[in-house]
Amino acid sequence: EVFANFDDGYEWFGGTVNTKYLVAAFCGDDAFDYDQGFRGKHQFWFTIQGQDEAGRGGEHDGGDDDETGTPYSIPLISNVTYIGSGAATEGVAGDGNDRGLYFRDNAGGKYWSSVFTEYVGVGVRIEDIDGDDSRKQLEDGNLLLQNNYWWAFGDASNMLELASGNQWAADSMAANENVIADPELRGISWTNGDEALDPRPLFESPISSGG
Repeated sequence: EVFANFDDGYEWFGGTVNTKYLVAAFCGDDAFDYDQGFRGKHQFWFTIQGQDEAGRGGEHDGGDDDETGTPYSIPLISNVTYIGSGAATEGVAGDGNDRGLYFRDNAGGKYWSSVFTEYVGVGVRIEDIDGDDSRKQLEDGNLLLQNNYWWAFGDASNMLELASGNQWAADSMAANENVIADPELRGISWTNGDEALDPRPLFESPISSGG
């Protein structure tokens, strides 16, 4: 667990470590950040971000100065829960509460069976600039979002709005069983020590079975 860190909760500069059961709570920047060809298999990550200062749930880069350098970052990530600062929260310092996931600089990565909720901005932004970028990683199968639940992203009410207005990203998310629906978590609270925070799903939640 990383609690109230001033910068990212976890940041990997390359490597192939495998991880489970990581918590990044109330950190001042991104909860999970990777770069420089990061790989490995990862499961059961959790973040809740503060309402005063925060970053993205996941900020994912493929490289630094040489964005075409290989290997590309393509970690395999499943069963994570990312809770932002609140869908209606404004004035959050740092990078803010603007998006759940950000893929850029040729980053790939695959998320399965996960929950993303309570961000004021978009769900995911996949960078698409001149030359190869994270959009190409999506088209090549190195970036995948599959069977995930998205809920409470500002005023976003459809997949296109969740995907930063990029139709190609929205089409990929829809084709891979991403849904906009309440995951019915037991309780969300941004107050330190409040036992009302219980991010497990209710028994009747749509994510409680059929995983």
